[in-house]
Amino acid sequence: MKINILKKNNKTLSKLYNEVFNAENEIIDIEKSKKNNIKFLCAIDDNEIVGAIMITTKFDYVQNIKTFYLDYVAVLEKYRRKGIATLMLQEVEKLAKKEKISFIEFTSNSKRLEAIKLYSSLNYNIKDTNVFFKKIV
Repeated sequence: MKINILKKNNKTLSKLYNEVFNAENEIIDIEKSKKNNIKFLCAIDDNEIVGAIMITTKFDYVQNIKTFYLDYVAVLEKYRRKGIATLMLQEVEKLAKKEKISFIEFTSNSKRLEAIKLYSSLNYNIKDTNVFFKKIV
């Protein structure tokens, strides 16, 4: 098992996200993502991407800090409960230190009890906040 930042397009990344999120034929374009400060940290087993974290680097010009926002943490079902998400999150933390990131932030549905247990075990804390949402269109 290798954990790497994906450098070029890979069909198995789109396959992973389509399977995990029940999407239909969504294509993830790595080159386009890079232009939007997005990178994909992937767990690769036998040349297949079996887990991935979509990381968006954000810049707060008022506080003069950089942050990582984890848009998605995904592992194929048959690879779950094998420590892959833990390995990927540990690599995200190493990358954050290397890039002088101030903090890592993400959301998780309160119904995802196993995910919440994992994040808590890795010392991620639930932020006291109100999330506001307004659907447009």
